[in-house]
Amino acid sequence: MDAEKVRLLKSLTSYLHNRGITATLSKEPAPASLSLDRREQVVTVQGSNIDRIVVEASPYVSCGGRSDAYRFKYELALNTSLSPALIKQINTSMKPIRSRKANGLGTSAVIEVIWHGQELAERLNTDKELTGTLLEAAKQTDYPEIEIFAGTATVVTILGPWFSEPPHFLKSGNGTSAISGNDGLYRLETYERIAEHIKKVISSTRISEKTGVSTLD
Repeated sequence: MDAEKVRLLKSLTSYLHNRGITATLSKEPAPASLSLDRREQVVTVQGSNIDRIVVEASPYVSCGGRSDAYRFKYELALNTSLSPALIKQINTSMKPIRSRKANGLGTSAVIEVIWHGQELAERLNTDKELTGTLLEAAKQTDYPEIEIFAGTATVVTILGPWFSEPPHFLKSGNGTSAISGNDGLYRLETYERIAEHIKKVISSTRISEKTGVSTLD
């Protein structure tokens, strides 16, 4: 197993404990693995909109054999299966809008973040506090993109942005609530807020499927 993935998850578990959040680091069978012995490190969170967190490594590696980037994968476990129509409502991605440089040289600045999709995207775009936090963090991140999709009919997955250096809040090793640097793109609080919107979409869409009346508020 990638030692950096384990280190990141241990740091995350410690951070969550310092915030008073019950989180457990354990090993579970790796999905889609042909080996019964292959297991992956997983952080299970209690009392949160997020149920599981794993670290995904980029397939590209450095000369030393270490992956050159990582990202957190947040999962929501559902009690009942999602319908095909509901999956379409949930599948969403966040992309940055960048300014254009007059000379066309250098990296352009992020001036806005926009969610693309259907009902979930509409809800996320109207959450100004959330988009404000993400925008400030995106300005300090090379690839500030988030993707949301139904990994299975009973699991919704949120893929956070790639990073090559651990986010500030993991390096600081404390439980402070202050957001520094690009932390807003990586902290659990951000993804709990996103998960809250996901659950509202699931609830409202299921009601509308039964009644034929839209409940988007």
